[in-house]
Formats: sequence, C-alpha cells, structure tokens
Amino acid sequence: MDPVEVKIAPSSPGIFTMDLSGKGQAVAFNVNGNQNSAQNPADRGSVIALFATGEGLGEPALKTGELPSTVRLPQPVQPVTVEIGGLRAELVYAGATPGLPGAMQIRVRVPEALEPGANVPVTFTVGTQTSQSGITISVR
Repeated sequence: MDPVEVKIAPSSPGIFTMDLSGKGQAVAFNVNGNQNSAQNPADRGSVIALFATGEGLGEPALKTGELPSTVRLPQPVQPVTVEIGGLRAELVYAGATPGLPGAMQIRVRVPEALEPGANVPVTFTVGTQTSQSGITISVR
C-alpha cells in the first residue's frame, strides 16, 4: 500500500450552502426565523444565524458519541471572527447546534455600514483558518 499524506489543522471552517455546492447562498436565517434569500434579505443591524462546520476543538469537550444538547453546547476553543461584505460583524454566538453533530451555529449582527445587495459575501475565521470564498447572504 502506498503512503498517503494527510494534512492536519486545528480548524477547517466551512459554511453550509443551500444547494450543497459549497458556493452561493449560505444556509442562513434572519432574526424573524425566515430563511435568508434575495426575497427575504436581512436588515442591516439585525442578527442572522449561519450554519457551518470545521470549528475544531470545543469547550466543554463532548464525550465520544455524545450529541450537543441545550445543557452542553461546546464553543470553539480558538477565536472566531466573521466578515460580511468585507466588514467585521459583531459575533453574538459561535458554537454547537443542539442535536446536530458536526454542525456549528454562528449568530452575527449584520454591520450597519454594509452596502446592501442580494449577493453579499460572508466568511468566518477560526484561529488562522478562513472558510471558503463565494458564500453569500442577502441584505437590505
């Protein structure tokens, strides 16, 4: 058997997308619970929820096979930042999603100074690793 090189990093963030391609509209929900889209854009200054993965180690650590619950919601050990339209967004929460192993929820406030649009780029960084480019949300 030939050797295989495997790269290991403390995090490898990625935002889930609506069409599962890893590009385009993020899996995101506006503060009113509606799915974010060109037809349902987020207001500047409002909080949106993004769904992602790859945050690395969390605290408190879960036991093997344990699902995140509302009692124990691990948050990333490394710092998390989010940019929307090239502007730093205020982080409200970043951590596990109850009942969804491997899924991370990120709640951020859409910057007031942001230029509105149907395809506003969004990325998040955990430690030194940044999520994929080409992910968007809609903002009015």
